[in-house]
Amino acid sequence: MTMATNPELRSTSLTELDCWGLSYGEAIEVYEEYELVSDYASLFTMEGENSSESIFELQVSQLATNSQMGRNYTPSNYKPGQAYGWFKVNASVYDEHKALYPSDSRLKGTYISEYTNVNNGTLSRTYPTNAGRNNYNAGHPYFFKFSEKNRASTNQYGSQNVIVYRYAELLLMLAEISNELGNNEQLGYVEKVLIRSGNTPHAGYTSGVKDEFREAIMAEYRYELLGEGEDAFHNRRRGYNYFLTHTILNHNNSTLKTGVDLILNTEESQVMYLPIPLIEVNTNELIN
Repeated sequence: MTMATNPELRSTSLTELDCWGLSYGEAIEVYEEYELVSDYASLFTMEGENSSESIFELQVSQLATNSQMGRNYTPSNYKPGQAYGWFKVNASVYDEHKALYPSDSRLKGTYISEYTNVNNGTLSRTYPTNAGRNNYNAGHPYFFKFSEKNRASTNQYGSQNVIVYRYAELLLMLAEISNELGNNEQLGYVEKVLIRSGNTPHAGYTSGVKDEFREAIMAEYRYELLGEGEDAFHNRRRGYNYFLTHTILNHNNSTLKTGVDLILNTEESQVMYLPIPLIEVNTNELIN
């Protein structure tokens, strides 16, 4: 799929259509070997670990690995144990998701913006529950997928597994692949994912226009996989220009309040590649 969507990575012996065909052949082997769980939010709990939907899952134990995920994503004072809630979701991402799917069950499983402070019993609110957006902390919802779900936990570290790759992503990939191949299977794959979340295919999926379906499925990766790692890959897979126009500029040109929202970098070398650490540059003689 990466070679199909980025010609700079494709060998001259393969056409774009060849790569889509090869992708379909690999993906269809996994089709129906797994199944979606009924409750989306359950995927991101300890009780939902290693489910029928999980293909690759990082096994985490607070005793063995001291995972920082729980305290870094769990809102401050959401539980008695140490929690900072440093990593949040930009408000524009939430707004786009909510506008397209107002009753999406994924909203509750992905974001949290209101909870009772365990230390003093007061109600803590961030955007969108608190629409004021007076500062960075209040201006964006917390990311709930990796937050500690046990509100009585006194542990600093977390034990919740991290899903690397799951069946819902494969279904979205098959939908994208099928759209590019024109095999008329694409709607069936994405419909399975949407129905689980209480949604039905919107006009972008049902118009019968390949370009419109492509735009819809690329956005769907974000709504389904936000924060799981693979969403960053899909954002960039179609190359710098696509990432610039559909993600970076889409955010930078939004009408959210200046000063509370970050302006994303537009330099290709910064947003498409992982910089080599300075310590490696200084000590590796093979790096010029």
